[in-house]
Amino acid sequence: METELDIRKSGIDILRVLASFFVVLIHIANYGNEVPRSANWYAYVFYQSISRWCIPLFFLISGYCLLGRADNVSYILRKIGRLFMFYVVFTIIYAIYNNGGIKGLQLSEIWIKLGDPYFLLWFLPMLIMVYFCAPIVSDISDEKKKYMALCFFCPYLIIQMLMILFEVFEISDTMRVAFGKLWLSYMPKGICYLFLFVVGGEMKNKKWKYFEKVRGEWLAIIIISFTLGIMYVWSYNITGVEKLQIWDYQNALIIFQGILIFKKTYAFDVKNGKLKTVISYLAKASFGCYLIHALVWFVLRDYGYTPSSISSCYFVAIPVYTSIVWGVSIGVSLLVNIAFLRVKRCYRHV
Repeated sequence: METELDIRKSGIDILRVLASFFVVLIHIANYGNEVPRSANWYAYVFYQSISRWCIPLFFLISGYCLLGRADNVSYILRKIGRLFMFYVVFTIIYAIYNNGGIKGLQLSEIWIKLGDPYFLLWFLPMLIMVYFCAPIVSDISDEKKKYMALCFFCPYLIIQMLMILFEVFEISDTMRVAFGKLWLSYMPKGICYLFLFVVGGEMKNKKWKYFEKVRGEWLAIIIISFTLGIMYVWSYNITGVEKLQIWDYQNALIIFQGILIFKKTYAFDVKNGKLKTVISYLAKASFGCYLIHALVWFVLRDYGYTPSSISSCYFVAIPVYTSIVWGVSIGVSLLVNIAFLRVKRCYRHV
């Protein structure tokens, strides 16, 4: 008999797949931002306005999956290690791509980009910072967990001390700039994402019972998307400047929209066993899809394949092009995951 946890995992998998697709949509929609008030510009506004909830959703999912685990501390350590490894590896990959190859690539560029990430990799250090705080917002009733929670603040203290040393003794402007951008850019936003992380965990434990009584979620989600689009167009008509802050992931409307979508979907049950398996595999590949989709997009662009190659109407071209980029990215990620699992199994048998 299927347990409630199994049912919720099915819903979480669906959310992971949806979030990975809409992240790609956010980036591809930028093609329409060329001529303000043109038909393609309105397509850009439309697709941006309906997609921004996906990033808050990632933090809600992380909180749901992580908080409350029996092996909380050890699991956090493993996750942080993997995230940092992915961060370094993909920073190097994107640095090689931007440089046109390994030849002539400077280590200083990689170092700077670790502190000032490539546009899509910002998510990894942010998630690492949230994970560092996880023991504090999780169960720390016993002395051992309290001690471990304090240890998790050590990286923050070390970075702060390094910032002071770099400033006082004027040590390496490159290092100071890299650390400064990482510290100043991510700490304020981290509070917002930590909140989402906690909400995800609390909803898993059903501690926010009053939130379960909320109704009319889909209507509210549609209204919020419509409001974001109207605000963006209205602000441009008044000021003549595009106010991207309206679509900032810390916008209260976008955060609330992400929570509503999470609340409405996370307990969804897929009855068909084969379909559930497919969704599960896609969900496992969604993180890899996030990391590599920009590379797939750039390669297609370099070969002259853009949304305009599909249709001059971006209301049609953007979702089709997004589906292609997402499909290739998720496929590559699936193949890598399968290869990794086979190598892991062979290693265990040795």
